[in-house]
Amino acid sequence: MDRIEIERVINRARFIFFAFFMLSGLAAVKTGSVPAVYISILSVAGSYLLVTLVNAWYISKSNITTLLIYTTTTLEIFFIFFVKYSFHNDPYNGYAMSIKEPSTFILYLVFAIICGLRYDKKLNIYFGVLSIASYILLIFLGVSHGGMVFSKDPATVFDNKTLRMAQELPKIMFMAGTSYFLYIMASFTNRNVRQLEQARTESDETLQRTGAAVTGMNEQIGRISSSSKKISSACREISVRNSEHDGSIKEISETVDQFTSSVHSNTLQASESSRTLASLNTVIAGKKVLAENLSASMNRISAHSHEISTITGVINDISFQTNLLALNAAIEAARAGDAGRGFMVVASEVKNLSQKTTESSKRIREIIESNTADVDSGASLVLEVSEFFADLITDMNEIVTAITRISDESAEQMNGIKTIGHAVENLVHTGSVFSSAIKELSGSSDELNGIINSLEQLARDLGRK
Repeated sequence: MDRIEIERVINRARFIFFAFFMLSGLAAVKTGSVPAVYISILSVAGSYLLVTLVNAWYISKSNITTLLIYTTTTLEIFFIFFVKYSFHNDPYNGYAMSIKEPSTFILYLVFAIICGLRYDKKLNIYFGVLSIASYILLIFLGVSHGGMVFSKDPATVFDNKTLRMAQELPKIMFMAGTSYFLYIMASFTNRNVRQLEQARTESDETLQRTGAAVTGMNEQIGRISSSSKKISSACREISVRNSEHDGSIKEISETVDQFTSSVHSNTLQASESSRTLASLNTVIAGKKVLAENLSASMNRISAHSHEISTITGVINDISFQTNLLALNAAIEAARAGDAGRGFMVVASEVKNLSQKTTESSKRIREIIESNTADVDSGASLVLEVSEFFADLITDMNEIVTAITRISDESAEQMNGIKTIGHAVENLVHTGSVFSSAIKELSGSSDELNGIINSLEQLARDLGRK
């Protein structure tokens, strides 16, 4: 509670004390007190109301000075002293009424407590000293002007002319103890208040830092929220594209499987064709050897035919010579006459045999020449066939080599396609894992948005606090 608020509370209590003084004065009037008593009480009530109104005006202006507080405190003690002093005008009790009357003494305690509300150590000491001084002054006036004396006789406790040190000294000590207690309480309270003020200052600084942190946190939360929304949107877009990507990969996988099957079939067919062509090449090579052997046989037959033709020529020459010899023998036999007739018959037979031999030789020659021509023609054909087989074998070897290369390349292609297939399978698996991760990330992003919303609400609550 600040100083103005404390003075406002104290000033409200002053209105109550004004009413107390006013009622006391009216009661004094009604009970038949002497005018000096009730006029003094009513005067104090009016003066106290004036002091209260002056303080109320300063409080409304929030202009409470230390001088005003000390002045008001001094006047309050003076008012108590004046009321108690006015009681000495009582014709029956005199100063005994001023000193021994308990209700006004209680006012010292009440005003001390009110003064203690300010938690001002110096003011509490000032109030205690002034209160004790005013009470001692009353005792002094009672002794010096009221004819009162100190007595040790207990029977004179209520006597109008006697005072007991055993009664008055405790009152003074009580007033001093009250002031000292209020002094200690003010010291303790002020220390606690300073600690509270320091704590409040630190708390304010902490709140300011917290406010700045909350503001920064709001900004960061805003950025995080924006980023999270972007991430969530990106995750959804990636999820859609990943689904399309998975479909494309599956189509690629199916195409690769079909292509793998086709390449595998082509590889098998190429290998089978290579084996078939190799077998055919072996057969053709064998036929080539047969053709070469046949060509060699035809060449040998042609050579033998030429030899037979030569021999036939020799036989034909021999037949021609024999025919000439037979002709000469016939001529000689004709010359011999009857003696050579038998020789003529032999010569004629030899001539006939020679002519037949010549004719047969011619026929054989013609056949051999025809056979030789056929053999030469056949040899030429066999040579062409042999050359054809040689070219065919060369071509077949090239084809077999090409098919073997195709088979090897198909096998390598098959291995490459298998590698691609494994890669596609891994890609499909990776796509599935990535899709699952995207779904988890999307879920985490939604959860993060919820957390961010909670943080934003918490930040707003902190900002309001």
